[in-house]
Amino acid sequence: MKIGFLKKSELKKLFSFYCSIYPSRHVLLRREFFDWYAGKNPRIIVVQEKNKIVGQLILQPSVFNYYGRKFTFVWASNWIMRPEFRSKGLAGFFVKFLKKQRFDFFAANMVTAEVKKIMTYLGFKYKDLNRYLAVLKEDAISLARHHQVPRVKKRIKEALIKNIGPATGGIRKVNSFGADYDDFWRESFAPKTLGSSRSSKFLNWRYGREPFLKYEKFLFLDKKDEIRGVAVLRIENIRNTKLRACRVVEFFTEEKLVPGAINFMLNYAREKHCAFLDFYNLYAGFDKQFKAAGVLKNDPVLATEIPRLTQPVAHENWFVNAVFFAGTGRVKEKDFLNFKNWYTTSGDADQDRKNFL
Repeated sequence: MKIGFLKKSELKKLFSFYCSIYPSRHVLLRREFFDWYAGKNPRIIVVQEKNKIVGQLILQPSVFNYYGRKFTFVWASNWIMRPEFRSKGLAGFFVKFLKKQRFDFFAANMVTAEVKKIMTYLGFKYKDLNRYLAVLKEDAISLARHHQVPRVKKRIKEALIKNIGPATGGIRKVNSFGADYDDFWRESFAPKTLGSSRSSKFLNWRYGREPFLKYEKFLFLDKKDEIRGVAVLRIENIRNTKLRACRVVEFFTEEKLVPGAINFMLNYAREKHCAFLDFYNLYAGFDKQFKAAGVLKNDPVLATEIPRLTQPVAHENWFVNAVFFAGTGRVKEKDFLNFKNWYTTSGDADQDRKNFL
C-alpha cells in the first residue's frame, strides 16, 4: 500500500471510491458537490492498493496566532476506509504520515469508538465538542429518538424557550464579507483565540460557493456602525417532517454584544418557524450568555436526541467528536485543551450537510 496527497489526475479514482462506499443518493455523489468539496481541496490524503483508493482523510490546514506566536493547525474530517480494510492498521498508517507533515496541532472530527481507542493509544488527547441546543417548539418532541420516554418529553417541555429577550445593537444582513470585516477579525477576535482563521476569504468560500446549501450571513454592529461580530445560519426543512431547524454554523462577537446577538438568532429562528436551533463548536467563551438565554449545553437527555437525529449520517452516542494531537509541545497541554481560547466549528462532518437524503 502507498499513502500520499491526492493528485488532480486521480479525482476520477476518488469519485469511484465514493461510489463504492456511499449509497447512490449521498451528497458526495452529486457531481457539483464533489467538484466543490473534493475537486478544489489540495489536501486530501489517500491510501491506495493496486492503484485503487481504499481510504482517505481530508485536511483543512490553517495558520493561527496564539499569544503573539504563529502556529499551524490542521483539522481532519471524513476519515473513510473500505470496510474490508478496517482493523488492518490504516489508522496508524495515516498517523505516521501525518507526523511527517509540518504542523503544530492536529484535530480530528467524528471518529468512532473503535478509532478513538486506536488514536488514544497512538498518543492523541480526546476532547468532546460543545453542543448547544435551543428548543423553540414543543413539536420538537416528535424529533426525539426516544420521544415516547417520559423523561424526554418532560425535558423538552422544561427546555422550551417561551420568552426570548430583544435583540440589541445593529444587525446587517450581507451577501459576502469584505475588508471591513477583515479589520474586525484581525484586530478584535483573532488575537484572543486559538483555531482556524475566519477571514473573509475563508467565509466567502465556505458559505458563498457551496452548490446546494444556502446560508444567511449577518454582521453585528456597535453604535458607531462598526462590525463587532458575525453569525452564519442555515434554515432547513427537516426530512420526513413538516418542521424546520436553524443550524448556527458560525457565531462570534464581542462580549458586550453577545446576549443581544443570541436573542437575535433565537428570534430569527422562531420567525422562520424552526422547532430548534443548534450549534456545534469548540469555543466555550459564551457559555454563560447561552445559559442565560435558555440554550442548553451538552444536555445529557437532549444533546443527541434532537439535532443528531435530523442528520443524514447516523450519529450515535458512541461517536467521538474531537481527538487532538499536539505535535511540537510549544503550547502547554492545559492551554491547548482550554476551549475558552479556541474557536473552530465542527465542520462539514456534522452540521454542514444538506438534510435531503
